[in-house]
Amino acid sequence: MAPMSDADPVGDDAEILGRLPRTRPGRRSPRRDEAAKRRARAAEHASATSEAASRRAEASAKTASPASEGPPGPADALAGVARTGAAVATGAVGLGLRAAGGALRTIRGAVDRS
Repeated sequence: MAPMSDADPVGDDAEILGRLPRTRPGRRSPRRDEAAKRRARAAEHASATSEAASRRAEASAKTASPASEGPPGPADALAGVARTGAAVATGAVGLGLRAAGGALRTIRGAVDRS
């Protein structure tokens, strides 16, 4: 067996590690900053669009529902079902358009990178 030297292996490691920087040397990618800005704008646009849609729905509900003098009848129920169906269809179309837009953005991004 070879005799052990007086050098402390822990001290050698501490010297090597002592030369390393405490923080990561680097900077933020400009592409990440641009992507974050795009996401913020898209979220802003989506919230503005949903607020406008809710305002339109409230306004149309106020103007579309006349004050009836008697108890609600089958015609009122049918009108309520029709309004609900139209609202569901509008929401589904909006969701489909957002999904298609996202898919197109993904495809465009993949094409731009290559």
